[in-house]
Amino acid sequence: MLDRLMHRCWLRGIRLSEAEGQLVVTPGSTKALDDELARELTARSAEVLQWLALHPNYFAARPLTDNEQALLVSPAPGAGQLRL
Repeated sequence: MLDRLMHRCWLRGIRLSEAEGQLVVTPGSTKALDDELARELTARSAEVLQWLALHPNYFAARPLTDNEQALLVSPAPGAGQLRL
């Protein structure tokens, strides 16, 4: 169950880390962290800290794969078109 919570955070661009025994939540955008998710992270912070200790690189920045890079530079079909 905790894996799903961590994946949800990752998909939203929320990075979790530990500092001085406290859970640090860094949302990627203002809308990434809603009240429900914030409550769940607060309630499960001890579990999350243990999980982070077992998976220290989960939220670490990593190079993009070739496929991820291609998605960033390739326009979507029809992108940039204006039809009147």
